[in-house]
Amino acid sequence: MTDIKIGSECWMIDRDNWKWRQTRRAEDQIKSYYIVGENKRSWLIGFKDGIGRADRDAQYKVDKKTLKTLGGNRDGWGPPRFLFSAKDKDDWIWLINNHHRLAEYIGGIQNADLLRAVAKVVGYKDREVEDEVRQTQT
Repeated sequence: MTDIKIGSECWMIDRDNWKWRQTRRAEDQIKSYYIVGENKRSWLIGFKDGIGRADRDAQYKVDKKTLKTLGGNRDGWGPPRFLFSAKDKDDWIWLINNHHRLAEYIGGIQNADLLRAVAKVVGYKDREVEDEVRQTQT
């Protein structure tokens, strides 16, 4: 777990960002925020100039235990998600920028041995095995 304290930078995944809708690049989906204050149960998140003025400048509350955003629905997207470490941010960017392309690439593999090796690495269960399990359950 990252050492979170007042003044720490965090990043919000903003799926409603106009630039993200145009480019589909994860870098355009992330906005920088800061921990501007805290109370007993929550981190208060806002812009950098709000540090020390959290009582009036906090934009979001995040539960300290779960790190989930508290509050209601935000423009139909639900509460935003925050990332609290540079590694989490880098991982999110890599996933968004690569998971569809990787799925397409794997879908194009025509070598059964290679595809079996990929299946084993990701824990994929063979369809024949799933069918056998389903038959024994009925």
